[in-house]
Amino acid sequence: MYALKDYIEVLKSRNSVFVITANAFTVFALAYLLAFYIVMIINEVGGAFSVGLYFTTITTLSLISPFLGGYFSNLFGRKCLLLLSTIGLAFTLLIFSTLPLKTPTLLLILASFVYFLNSLASPAKIDLLTENLTKKYTGKALAILFFSETIIAITSYLTFGFLLSKTNRSIAILLSAIIISISLIPLNFIHETLKPRIKYEGLFAFTRSFRDLKFLVQSRILLLFLISISFNNFYSSIASPYVIPFLQSIRMLTVEEISRLYTGIAIAVLVGYLIAGHVVDKLGSILSLILLNSLALILIPTFALAPILIALICFTLLSFLDSLNIARDKFVIENVNPEHRSLMLGSYRSITALPRIIGPLIGSILWNISPILVFIATAMLIPIDISILTILYFTLKSKSYATNKSTN
Repeated sequence: MYALKDYIEVLKSRNSVFVITANAFTVFALAYLLAFYIVMIINEVGGAFSVGLYFTTITTLSLISPFLGGYFSNLFGRKCLLLLSTIGLAFTLLIFSTLPLKTPTLLLILASFVYFLNSLASPAKIDLLTENLTKKYTGKALAILFFSETIIAITSYLTFGFLLSKTNRSIAILLSAIIISISLIPLNFIHETLKPRIKYEGLFAFTRSFRDLKFLVQSRILLLFLISISFNNFYSSIASPYVIPFLQSIRMLTVEEISRLYTGIAIAVLVGYLIAGHVVDKLGSILSLILLNSLALILIPTFALAPILIALICFTLLSFLDSLNIARDKFVIENVNPEHRSLMLGSYRSITALPRIIGPLIGSILWNISPILVFIATAMLIPIDISILTILYFTLKSKSYATNKSTN
């Protein structure tokens, strides 16, 4: 009951309500496109080679767009970035709906630009969502955001899936452009509390924002956090691309059975976000990540080795527990000054995404040796991550003790 009151308290924040509302329109307009429909169009126009080129492009963009989103938020203001990226998305989708997409090149440019503009807004969105909330509520605010995203994404799949079966592609994408435009209304009501650096530093702001990144490496706490998340992304990406092949080839599940499994997982993730918001605010960011990794250490090898029913339960539990990763954003929010927060939210995403390039390659080598080895090797690396997080936890405790002692 107390947890429910805390979630209601989050919704009393003006910025939280308008960020969540604007995000709902954006997710509804884009979810079906980014999840499957863009790939279907690219495959139809350009074939498998173009699909591969698209995924290579968006993987590269995922390394730079969060950083650029944080950097430009720092320069021009978070609200300004959200408005400009939303206008850019609406305009791109309008072009998408009106031009005859007969050549793969134009299609790839437009599709990649949609992905880029959407991911560009992420740091500013999370920063504005949580800035007026105390530590007690930040985890719950993030949980509400991701919970609503999941619900609305499912609605988007069903709505536009039905619409596309009844009408043509241009009308569906034009409707997405209109819905994106509507999200500008709640965005206009967001209150920007930080003065854009460009206003008081002029052109010097462009270089000084880069200098702020030295805070990442000079702070022992943030450096340990970056090492932990980078390492986690590395070993997670060894196994994650091979879950579906493992279920199909080794566990011998049919497409229909996998579809039912993922429906159940979607429900588990929805419940997981609401519970995770409470747990993360109660335990704190680092203890929540330690809890997640400790349980994953047991569940991942069990998924690979146990009988099929137990394996599927473990996989569902892993998906449920993954919602505890909202602790990552909570940690940055709580340990970075407000004027640097968007920059750091973007920078840490870009930096820690790099190891995901290497992980799948190692996973493919292990898969050729033994599919089970992919998951066992992943689990064997988890204790290292737990050790890094434990060091980080006690570093934070000692810093907190020193601060309290100096104030007394």
